[in-house]
Amino acid sequence: MITRIKDLVFQDVINENETKKVAVILRINSLLMCMYFVCLSVMFMAAKQGRLTLLGIICFLIFILPFYFTYVNRTKSAVILTQLLLLGSILVFVMEFGGEFGIHYFIYTMLILNFTTNHFTSSWKILIAIGLGIIQLGFQSYAGVSVVGQILSGGAMVALHVVNTFYIFMTMTAALIFISKESTEMESKLIRYNEKMHRLASLDPLTGLLNRRSMKEYLEEQKKQCRDGSGGTMSIALGDIDFFKKVNDSYGHDCGDVVLKCMAEMFRQFMEDKGKASRWGGEEFLLAFGDCNGDDALIQLTALMSLIRNKEIVYNGQKIKVTMTFGLEEIDVRKGMEDDIHEADRKLYLGKEGGRNQIVY
Repeated sequence: MITRIKDLVFQDVINENETKKVAVILRINSLLMCMYFVCLSVMFMAAKQGRLTLLGIICFLIFILPFYFTYVNRTKSAVILTQLLLLGSILVFVMEFGGEFGIHYFIYTMLILNFTTNHFTSSWKILIAIGLGIIQLGFQSYAGVSVVGQILSGGAMVALHVVNTFYIFMTMTAALIFISKESTEMESKLIRYNEKMHRLASLDPLTGLLNRRSMKEYLEEQKKQCRDGSGGTMSIALGDIDFFKKVNDSYGHDCGDVVLKCMAEMFRQFMEDKGKASRWGGEEFLLAFGDCNGDDALIQLTALMSLIRNKEIVYNGQKIKVTMTFGLEEIDVRKGMEDDIHEADRKLYLGKEGGRNQIVY
């Protein structure tokens, strides 16, 4: 039963020009007000106040209307009707009980609804809030000077105060909780969206490796740690797929993309516990070996070269084998990062000139 009521209250709106948030707040408010007037009717009935019992039942019935309106694409009408019904109910019971009843504090509920459900501009909402403040002052002034006969016993009036306070807090809290939850969810979505955008901006779209900009940022940070002594030495290897143009010319650019992605996946797995891998540009890749001097990096890179030579890439039933040439450089903390990259690139060029499929260190 509770699940069905929950599904009914949180049912989405059909009209795309209306918001679910407003509809849900109005439904919750309507249900609470219906429950409120049921409580009043029972209390009035127990006190043998037939006229007041009938009044409570009427109020219960009319507060069903805004609840219904939210399901028939009339949410804006439900907003206005809810405000008018609240104001009318307050007026009737203030006239009936004076200030003893305390129903005029439902004005604060109207204030919350004004800012959470109205489609008006901020200026209009502020004006409405000021108007509600003036109305509240008017009710309080009237309650202070009016003389109303004792309709209910002292105990019944205390009970009415308790019921009023409870439902006022319930209606205000329900609206604020929903707004707070929605705000938190939106903030979480925004954080996840920003993280996703940052991640996408940091990665090469084809291979999924770090792009050139992100790798540069990583290298600069690592070199900074090397300089201040908080990190160990580091080596970089700039590699290029040998005769990659022939792959594109022979099998097409789609095949070239497959080769790049296969090589990238190999680098990702190989460098997982050793450092970072990036697509430097075109068929070039840059590998950063963290906490690793040049000699140790050479051992690691030699093992990687063996994997590359033995790798078979299948494209449209054809087996393709590629080789790579690498320029390896141990970073020098006395130089800038660009100098280290330039030196690795120079060694890569020497490797190409010297026959390719090798490491120059």
